[in-house]
Amino acid sequence: MFQELYEKLDKKRKSQIFELIVKDLAPVVLDEENCSIISCPVDFYPEHALYEIVDNNVMPPMRRFYVISDDFKKVLPVEYSRESIHALNEDCGLYLTEDNIRSYLKFFFNFSRGRHGRFLVLDGVDDIQWQEDPPLAARRAISSMITPIELFNIDADNNFACSACFVFKDSLIKADVKIKQNGQIEIHNEEILVEDMPIIDDSFAA
Repeated sequence: MFQELYEKLDKKRKSQIFELIVKDLAPVVLDEENCSIISCPVDFYPEHALYEIVDNNVMPPMRRFYVISDDFKKVLPVEYSRESIHALNEDCGLYLTEDNIRSYLKFFFNFSRGRHGRFLVLDGVDDIQWQEDPPLAARRAISSMITPIELFNIDADNNFACSACFVFKDSLIKADVKIKQNGQIEIHNEEILVEDMPIIDDSFAA
């Protein structure tokens, strides 16, 4: 998620962020020299950024996410549940606009994991984590079905109506999504486009 926006921190900034999160990670022991920390803006949370911390020296690699305020006064772990995101929306002062609604939708679904997995928002066929590459004809057919997030209405209460394509388990799905100003999301009109795709099961990924 947001791969093209992530920025590697310089040594000073990395040390600052490391000091903020190391206590929260206890009893997990994290070595500053051997971990990587990258950040990206999340403009739906004004004056905050999203940080990804990875330790590749353990198997499987440890990966954690935090939303941290620019003044370093808030250090909020991002957990894989709707309740966690709703709490972040309260703590960080969620601010949704026509320009950032797509980013919020991706953020919400990336960090919302239900009992059976999560919906992964797609921009294109390259976002699918294939177990093995499908035949070219199949790849082209699937690619033609995937449309990026489309905002098609903003109502009088500033609720946003979008359409989006998702991977859920081994299926490609298209659905309408309503995003309320408080960040709550409702899915409607789900349509299964393709089933039984040879993709990596994300259900238990951290």
